[in-house]
Parts: sequence; C-alpha cells; structure tokens
Amino acid sequence: MRLSARLVGAVLITMTSLMAASAFAGDRLRADGMTYANDVTIDGIKNGQLSTRIMGKDRSFDLSRVEWMELEGQPNFNKAEDNRKKDVKTAAAAYKAAINNLNDRKLRMLAELRSVEPLDQDGKYTDAVTNFLSVYSAWPADSVWKLRPTNTPAEGSTMLKDAAARIERNIPSFTAADAKKNLEFWQLDLLRKAKDPKATALAAKLGGAPADVLPTANTQTPATPKVGGTNAPEATAKETPTVVGDAAILLFNKQASEYESKGGNENMALAAATLLRIPAHYPSSSEAPVAMLRAAKLQKQLKHEDEAQRLFQAIVNDYEKTAAAREAKQYLQ
Repeated sequence: MRLSARLVGAVLITMTSLMAASAFAGDRLRADGMTYANDVTIDGIKNGQLSTRIMGKDRSFDLSRVEWMELEGQPNFNKAEDNRKKDVKTAAAAYKAAINNLNDRKLRMLAELRSVEPLDQDGKYTDAVTNFLSVYSAWPADSVWKLRPTNTPAEGSTMLKDAAARIERNIPSFTAADAKKNLEFWQLDLLRKAKDPKATALAAKLGGAPADVLPTANTQTPATPKVGGTNAPEATAKETPTVVGDAAILLFNKQASEYESKGGNENMALAAATLLRIPAHYPSSSEAPVAMLRAAKLQKQLKHEDEAQRLFQAIVNDYEKTAAAREAKQYLQ
C-alpha cells in the first residue's frame, strides 16, 4: 500500500515538529551574558553553586552571575523570574507559590535564594532573611553569603530585632566557624541599628569592639579613621568609630596587620583571609576594595597567581571607579 505524497508530507512535518519541540524542551538559563536553551537541566543548588547539566555535561555557575532561569513545568517559578527586576512584589509572591509547590529540595532552595532579592527590595526584610538562612544553613559558602539581604530596615523598625532574633536562633545549627562569624557580625549590625543593649555584649564577644561604638543619645559621632595600610595604627579613644560596621572593619584590618607582622606563609595567608572578610561583610564600604587589593598582593607574594589575578579582576569589576581598581589593573595579565 502506497501513501499519498500529501500524507507523507504531513507525516514528515509532524515528525520534524516533534523533533524540534523535543530539542528545545527542558530548562533554560542566562548566565555571564550567555543564554543556554538547548538540552539544559537545572538541578538546583549544590555546593553553593547553581548545578546544571548542559549538552550532557555537568556545569556549575556562580549564583550571583545567573541573570534568568526557566524551569520546565514550573509556571510560578518562571513567572517570578520574568518579574524579578521589573515587579518585585509580583516576583516575591510567585516565588512563594513556587517554594510551596517544589518537592525537590535543591530546586526549592534555589527558589528560596532567588526570592531573597525581590523580598528585600519589596521591604519584606524579615522574610528575606528567613529564606536566606534556609539556604545558607545548607550551603554556608561565600557564593551564597554574598546574596544575603542588604536593604537593612530604618532605625526603629521592628524588623531589625525580628531579623536579629532569627539569625541568633539559627547560629547554633552552623558548624563552620566562618559562617558563624558572618552571622554574628550581621546580628550585631542589626542590634546596633535597633539600639538594643544586647549589641554591647555581642560586640565584646566578637573581638573587643569597644562598648562605646554603640550610639547613645548623649554621644556625638567622632570621625571614622581611615584604615588600609599594613601598619595601620590602632584607633585611639578619640578615633573610635560609632558605627559597629566601622569598628568591625577596624578590627579586621588590625588582625590582618598582626598576622603580617609575624611573617611566614601561613600568617600571610591568614592575613589575606582576614582582609577578605571586609568585602564579604561590608561590600559597600570604601574600605572593601582597599582590603581586597591588600589581599591580592599577599596572594601574589605567596605565589598564588591564579587567586591573585581573580582578586585583581574582581576589584576592577566590582569597584571600577576606585583608586584600588586603577592599581589592580596594573597587575592584570
């Protein structure tokens, strides 16, 4: 039995359509300026990175470099992704629905982390902190930490104490010392802004940040000292900053200088790691690129060229208009 030419043509068209549909079915994402739409599977968060499989090969992406994603069969998540930059309220609501519907733990954590920014932008700081902590407790990595909510509520907001309390409740579940310190400094900043007396004891616990760094009704704000050089002097009582964030930066610089003064590769490495806590905790501070530059130079002295180059490039990318960025360009190969 022969098929008519018309029938054969219809069959071929149908088969071609099915093949095309299957080729473009699945997940999609855009990261580092590249769009991946062919044979993509997004697995979720793993080891603090976005875990995917593209064209049959495992591929990980820095979560901060992911611009947009689409999950097959997840309309709420996709609606949130479409709106995260143009309508944060809609995005936050859609992420919430996606979180409730996703059964896969890694994908649910991905939705939780992606929801942090729109929740933060929408003024729902406590909810943003809650979702962030859910992910950070599973993956306490720097790549996750830098995506924490940063729009701290105004003084007097009840969200300050609420968020600080949530952080405090979560700290015991962390085993990594660095992650605990991250959370404690964050809690300290919130308590300080809330003018909570608990801040004084926590500041002392975190390395001797003086009690008078906390603002009081009868205290004027003294000038914040510039800190950056290897031999940065210790702040005098007159120079003591009144903002806990500045006190922490001063402390990190002091500790790094002490490590450097001892000499040796191990101490230089500890100095570099300590300096990098400044941009990790306080990325908008003017001291952040200065600290990164010091850390990069230390890595170069240690002959860790790849790490040094990564830091020099990060300074240029993230702080391009600063003196530190201009100096960092001179080291880029």
